[in-house]
Amino acid sequence: MTDSANNKREVPGGAPTVPVGVVGTPSGAKHYIGRWIFRYRWSIYMAVFIMMAIPLKWWAVFSWMTETEHWSTWVVGGIVTFIGAAIRIYAAFYIGWKGKERILTTDGPYRYTRNPLYWGNIIGFAGAAILFKLLWYIPIAVGVIWLLHHILITWYEETRMREKYGAAYKAYCKTTPRWGPKLSGFAKAEASKEPFPWSKVYKAEMGTIGGFIGAVLVAVVKELYFK
Repeated sequence: MTDSANNKREVPGGAPTVPVGVVGTPSGAKHYIGRWIFRYRWSIYMAVFIMMAIPLKWWAVFSWMTETEHWSTWVVGGIVTFIGAAIRIYAAFYIGWKGKERILTTDGPYRYTRNPLYWGNIIGFAGAAILFKLLWYIPIAVGVIWLLHHILITWYEETRMREKYGAAYKAYCKTTPRWGPKLSGFAKAEASKEPFPWSKVYKAEMGTIGGFIGAVLVAVVKELYFK
């Protein structure tokens, strides 16, 4: 790892500038599978969502695959789905950028967990399952999304992060859990020194916003026309 001025980046949250360099190129089946799933993860998300959207009578094969007929599923499902989307947007606000190169972000929600964006995904899918009245589908949707992230996607991403940020990322991993959340220090949360402009946050998370609105609309259409 070199120590020139050109390969140093500032770490938000008060950490000193640290050298960044490549520590080796990973290989192996797990790396390539993780990279493939990371690249096409939205296709997997869409497949999980489509199973909720398809009328249950078209594909249910077991008697316990039923819809929960209660008005509260609309309220609870809508709220939980919104919380998932809000967590993603909140986390995106804290992702730092320096010119065109991303810098390591350790403040905001990243102070408590290394993967707040993925927490937003998981919570959002749980909310969507409730919204579609498929309470039995919650562990399936959450399980598939979480396992993909935990076993392959985060492994691939963390390998890349260690390559790019070196000692800074290793130190961050020692103090912040992969999932957590770390409950200590909530009262000491600080604003990001280099906040991601809200206009860019909205642009970057248009898929999240559209996904939330789309989930609600599809659920309404399914309820009205495909009972």
